[in-house]
Amino acid sequence: MRVNERNFQLVRNIHANWFATGLKALMGSLGRTLYQKLSKEEQKQLADCLYRVEDKMDLVLAANCLVNARRRHFARIITDQAENNYKMRWKACNIQVFNLRDCKLNKLEFT
Repeated sequence: MRVNERNFQLVRNIHANWFATGLKALMGSLGRTLYQKLSKEEQKQLADCLYRVEDKMDLVLAANCLVNARRRHFARIITDQAENNYKMRWKACNIQVFNLRDCKLNKLEFT
């Protein structure tokens, strides 16, 4: 098959469509996995963002929605972990101080 201007444009369009379809499939898979991990509020935010994308072939806006949802999700996880870690350290510190106070009181009582 000889490539002329018309054939080249057809092959280019086919290639562009295959490429876009592959990217949409990858983004769909990522979005499905991410959506299942999100809280109800985060799910609603992602769905609203994707609903606002007018052109369904616009991969950039859809990708921005997924990336922003993923960033918010991981930021929430890190914040929750840090908060839980702080609470656990505070609890452990208070228990140690309480036990030390008991020990000192016991020593003072016996001396």
